[in-house]
Amino acid sequence: MSLNLTARFMNSAKRVTTVTPSEMLEVSFELESDLDALFNWNVRQLYVAVTASYDGTTSIVHDEIVRRGETEGLSKRIEAEYGAESNNIGALEESEVTLDLIVNIMPSAGVLKWWRPSSSSPVI
Repeated sequence: MSLNLTARFMNSAKRVTTVTPSEMLEVSFELESDLDALFNWNVRQLYVAVTASYDGTTSIVHDEIVRRGETEGLSKRIEAEYGAESNNIGALEESEVTLDLIVNIMPSAGVLKWWRPSSSSPVI
């Protein structure tokens, strides 16, 4: 699938909470993406997930199902549903976190396809 779509992450923030013996990363961000081009006659819904990558680890921090007609320029403020955890105290506070949007295209019939937009954004 060749699509020229992008996802923009704006006003990203991270908060690290230390609970012995580990750290928990919580992120919030504004997501703006137009997913309408992914829908056609055979696409029933999309599984949309945001991943946070840091120090070679990737975790899903937010996910949702988007149905046809619910995408209209997906633009929203999101407090991540899931935190990312590290057993290395101090690692999350110092590391750069990169957010990425991934989409699983769920057709009415056929093979499930994964799609990743052409942008990501580091959390400062």
